Amino acid sequence: MTRVTGHSQARAHGEPAWVRLTLITLALGFVGVLLVLPLVTVFYEALRFGATRYGAALLEPDALKAVGLTLLVVLIACTTEHRL
Repeated sequence: MTRVTGHSQARAHGEPAWVRLTLITLALGFVGVLLVLPLVTVFYEALRFGATRYGAALLEPDALKAVGLTLLVVLIACTTEHRL
């Protein structure tokens, strides 16, 4: 039987709390800038003139064609991924 020493536990928590907090803050800031901020901007710009105008824009022929092509690409990508 193998004995487990306390070395691995001490190593996992070897960094000071301020270092862990700084790294977590930097990671969340990175995610916020690269993911959340663009999403908020896109939805703000899309809904700036109201939901009615946004809905009308979605029903335009070019928008419907773009949605259809996007769904087609997703379908092709999902079905061919399993065959590779």
